[in-house]
Amino acid sequence: MNLGNDQYGFRKGRGTRDATATLPVIHKGDLEYNNKVFVCYVYYEKAFDWVNWVKIMVILRNIGVDWKDKKLILNLYQGQAAYVRIDGFPSACSIGTGVRQEYSLSPLLY
Repeated sequence: MNLGNDQYGFRKGRGTRDATATLPVIHKGDLEYNNKVFVCYVYYEKAFDWVNWVKIMVILRNIGVDWKDKKLILNLYQGQAAYVRIDGFPSACSIGTGVRQEYSLSPLLY
């Protein structure tokens, strides 16, 4: 994987809480010398919910990902359903977009 050392989230021991906790330590020197410090938090949860699987497959093909790997990735997502209980009765709805959160592959697919 090509995740940088500054990538937090989706990695063991490098969650967003870890990033928040280390922020004062990282910028201590900047703060001591009254340098401006800018922080940007990006909440990707909703963006991850709307990833188009067809476009993922096209992009993977264009960058030369082997067809066996593409098939494996497609099988992770194709045919997913969410089951909910409404008034005590189970109901299913299909899931047609999005990448799974907490999977190490998801940031790369996004």
